[in-house]
Amino acid sequence: MTDTPGTVTGRVPQPSEWAGARKTRYVLIAFVFALLTVGGIAVAVSTFGSGPSDPRSGVIILATPLFLGVALDVLLTRLLTSARGARGVRTGQVPEVGEPGLLVPYSATLTTIHVAAAVVCFALFAVLGIAAAAVVASQGAHGNAGAAVIAIVCLVCVISLIVSGVLVLRGKLRRGVLALTPRGVYHCSWSFSTYADWDTIMYVGAADANGPIIELATTDSGERWYRRRTRLRRQPELAFNPHIGIQARLLSADPALVYQTLRFYQRNPQARTELGTEAAVQRVRTRAVVVADTAR
Repeated sequence: MTDTPGTVTGRVPQPSEWAGARKTRYVLIAFVFALLTVGGIAVAVSTFGSGPSDPRSGVIILATPLFLGVALDVLLTRLLTSARGARGVRTGQVPEVGEPGLLVPYSATLTTIHVAAAVVCFALFAVLGIAAAAVVASQGAHGNAGAAVIAIVCLVCVISLIVSGVLVLRGKLRRGVLALTPRGVYHCSWSFSTYADWDTIMYVGAADANGPIIELATTDSGERWYRRRTRLRRQPELAFNPHIGIQARLLSADPALVYQTLRFYQRNPQARTELGTEAAVQRVRTRAVVVADTAR
């Protein structure tokens, strides 16, 4: 099947599965955490301006960057995705496939926010855990069951974050990338990689599961593989296996544009030879991958 793209101005049309996504909930979440951030800053100013006060204010101050991170994450991944355009699209080599391709990396901004949030959580759980353990050590566990539970929970969380840090250092958890090559589609997510030849992809679908999802429905007719780098991290995309599921909200380009790009090259085999060249990048940036309708 071949589609003829046209010139598109304004927003790239979304698949119908995303058009009905309720934005009000995300606006409310972003607003609440923005208020918490402002409140945390106010507490910090008050604390440092008037000297030592309630120890709980220290917890609020520590949590303030986390509040900000949540607000920014919701804003960037749920409400402003179309503003990304084709900013992150480029060409590059795909080592696991052995050929160049059109690359759409995961957003560097979002990755930074997630790493910063993990660091803040580590500090927060460490401080809370130490404080709770100190209470139990000085006053005994009797009558301080709550503090003991907090100390244990914080310890588990700290260990979990340390394990995640080790996995990052070992390359088991890494910033992902979506790559379209002349032979197929490669998707490297945080903890696994998957690949499918174009001939195995029956259609490009869309879904909404706490954010836009792109699904590549595949068959067994060609090369297709799935490699998990660690079993210590469970991701929702794994539910799509043996098909390919992509959390489009994490990409550095407009999810709708990525969806249209995948759909265009899946339906236009003769155009795949340009993948990995600047011609493909230019096609995406000029939105020449958008076809007249958004049906499968």
